[in-house]
Amino acid sequence: MGVGLFSWLGVSNKFQLASAFLIIFIMTGSNVYVFETRSSSIQMNRFKMTRTSTRVLYHGVIYLVSSGMVLFMLVIPEDQVTAKLESLKREPCPTVEFFENNVIVLLTDSNFINFGLLYVLFMIFNLIFHISFHVMCTVYHLYIVPPKSISIETQKKQRKFFIGIIFQTTIPLFVLFFSCT
Repeated sequence: MGVGLFSWLGVSNKFQLASAFLIIFIMTGSNVYVFETRSSSIQMNRFKMTRTSTRVLYHGVIYLVSSGMVLFMLVIPEDQVTAKLESLKREPCPTVEFFENNVIVLLTDSNFINFGLLYVLFMIFNLIFHISFHVMCTVYHLYIVPPKSISIETQKKQRKFFIGIIFQTTIPLFVLFFSCT
């Protein structure tokens, strides 16, 4: 069901869904990019990416995995009336919004629904793994074993910048997460 500004402007649910997939796709890759760039900027980090080709390949694979969500747009049933009836067979007592609003049914095949859920879980764990890895590398080199060649003032600024990055990325992720639930 479409909500918000696009619905108020009369934009179709299919377009709203495509834009939501695009936002998730961009946020996934950009958050990993932010933390990887921060991690790779630390001189002592042995996991930093020094070659441009390695970095392009790494982020290309992450974007490729995330872009798989767009494929679900190809299997949205054209006949939404039949799709709604099929979803009523699976869930006979939906909320009142199912009947009162313009609802779009994404998937009708139970195997495809299970695959979609597994794919979304894989994307979430993939995002968490990559961000956690780069955060751990950064924390290790900024807090646990800070380099002796950098002044205390520079270390403090780097730590403040790192905390700023964490707030800058987690707030939109929480907003996205709670808007999807």
